[in-house]
Amino acid sequence: MRLLTSVFIATAISGCSSEPSNLSPSETQGVDGKALIRGQKVLTEADNGITVRIPEGIDLAVHLKSKPSAGYSWVVTETNPGLGKGVSSYQPSTSGLLGADRTQVILWSWSNAILPVGVHQVKLEYRRFNGEVAGAFSFTVEIYGGPR
Repeated sequence: MRLLTSVFIATAISGCSSEPSNLSPSETQGVDGKALIRGQKVLTEADNGITVRIPEGIDLAVHLKSKPSAGYSWVVTETNPGLGKGVSSYQPSTSGLLGADRTQVILWSWSNAILPVGVHQVKLEYRRFNGEVAGAFSFTVEIYGGPR
């Protein structure tokens, strides 16, 4: 009887999942219904103007198309001083073409700083080296405390 009960419980647990089936094993569902990838909330061009909620301990990354070879890059122009301006890097072009668009990643990471609990508005501008503004991106992030 004890073996039968153990088999039943193990079967019931393995059949239940807190993650939606459309997410890969490296993703979990965020509070706002968007995917969290490996402990990181990722925003893209499609997320311009949105408000997102993330728990403490989750990194925040903004992935935007950029053309650094033509002198353009994304710059954080407005944010809460406690949140900071993030760390910017570029992903290599997948096309292999010289001068192709790249993805610029601006990362706010718990490994670099303690991201403050609260609501933070962030504004970015797509600027050329001479100061010419060619685009804008903004979002609001609510970082909430609680069990991790």
